[in-house]
Amino acid sequence: MKLLILSDIHGNWQALQSVINAESDADQILCLGDLVDYGPEPAACVAWAMQERSKSCFIQGNHDWGVASRKDPRSSPPFRRLTACTQAFSIQALTPGMLHFLRDLKPMDSFEMLGKRCVACHAAPSDPLFRYLRIAQKDLENEISVAGTPDYLFFGHTHWALLQRIGRTTIVNPGSVG
Repeated sequence: MKLLILSDIHGNWQALQSVINAESDADQILCLGDLVDYGPEPAACVAWAMQERSKSCFIQGNHDWGVASRKDPRSSPPFRRLTACTQAFSIQALTPGMLHFLRDLKPMDSFEMLGKRCVACHAAPSDPLFRYLRIAQKDLENEISVAGTPDYLFFGHTHWALLQRIGRTTIVNPGSVG
């Protein structure tokens, strides 16, 4: 089984299509949130997710939550002004059904895959929507513990790719598509 792990698409439909085309043999997709904001085509990205939801797993990101609830997604300081502009655009570009889809996503989920226990969240198990997780060993160990020491811990949000094993847990952050 091939799992394609994505995160932080941010309305960049062209980048998402490139990744999907390059990994067209994936059996399942795990998307760790932030389908919208920043990029010019949030509707195309959400429409794709809605079409894929029956065979894939989608996690709610802080920007998905912010657009769907019309609330501040608590972006990092350098991006707050951009977020304010693109959030308004994303809200206008999405249909009510798309906003409902984003609102209903869970910010954290656990599941079994090939006999392994997995936890997936957008930011960090201790704060699934908003925490910017540093890659310091102590911080990662704490998040592993909060997640219940899974075999795999998947998260996004930071836009920094990471693959690291601590004890029995493999930590994966795919970085940012968008």
